[in-house]
Amino acid sequence: MKIRKNILGKRELKESQDLFKSYMILTETIKNHKWAIFLAVLAGIIVASPQAYFRYDNQDLYQGQEIEILRYSPWTPLVREASDGHFGLGSPFFKDGKDDPYLHQPVDTTTLAVLGKIFLLDLNNILLFARFLFPFLLFLAIYGFVILFSKDKLAALASSSAVILGSTLFGRQELLQLLKGESPVDAFPFFQIVVPSQPLLFFFSFLLVFWLFIEKKQYRYGIISTAILGLTFYEYFYNWTFLYAFAGVLGLIYLSKEMARPKKNSPGSFRGSSYSHSLFSESLPSLSLSDLPRP
Repeated sequence: MKIRKNILGKRELKESQDLFKSYMILTETIKNHKWAIFLAVLAGIIVASPQAYFRYDNQDLYQGQEIEILRYSPWTPLVREASDGHFGLGSPFFKDGKDDPYLHQPVDTTTLAVLGKIFLLDLNNILLFARFLFPFLLFLAIYGFVILFSKDKLAALASSSAVILGSTLFGRQELLQLLKGESPVDAFPFFQIVVPSQPLLFFFSFLLVFWLFIEKKQYRYGIISTAILGLTFYEYFYNWTFLYAFAGVLGLIYLSKEMARPKKNSPGSFRGSSYSHSLFSESLPSLSLSDLPRP
């Protein structure tokens, strides 16, 4: 009995130490990237503010309503359909055919419906929450990929800000529409709840985790990046086609580098390489079979 108590005490001590270590790592991460978190929150607030203000200014219109009063969005009926439990989106506009194979790729709208179920939100609040959440996560994903690639915090902050707010702040037509108080759908491209926010979130999340896999050589990052790549097939057509093409080109570069390595039996073989191969060799990290993680 005494031995068991000692074992349990050591286990609790180890769990407490691991918890404290995780807390310190989280605190240090937030401290090192506080400006990125602040700007990500600000980007989410900016994108979500038109709907929040409109609801505040037109409270009488929203009483008892479960529809989006702002300019019609093609994604709203799909989110409602998924929220009603028809995640396949076989027939979002008609009574029959609800369980038919999907016509619209379902991951984006299903994600919104699941968020609504988790946080007990109605349709309007799902849309408002999504307009804050996805720009916030997208900002951090772009920031993480750029800082991992360039090691420059300022470049990462500038890149994230430019992607999310650049077309609004530096586009003359969009800025004039915003100042005139016209529809935020035109002034803010990311005001749309699905495209482009979620496709870009999947895109940069894949690049971020895949680059971590290359640098750290840990299987868990490879598994996560593969899962993200698989989900894009059910998310947005141009997203998965581009990422699969990117992965294919990267695979060809890797194979060409392997073939160009001198062999033991023929020291002079494959020494002549093209200019494009040299260019990619300098711009991408060195990959070889010996560099890959071992199970």
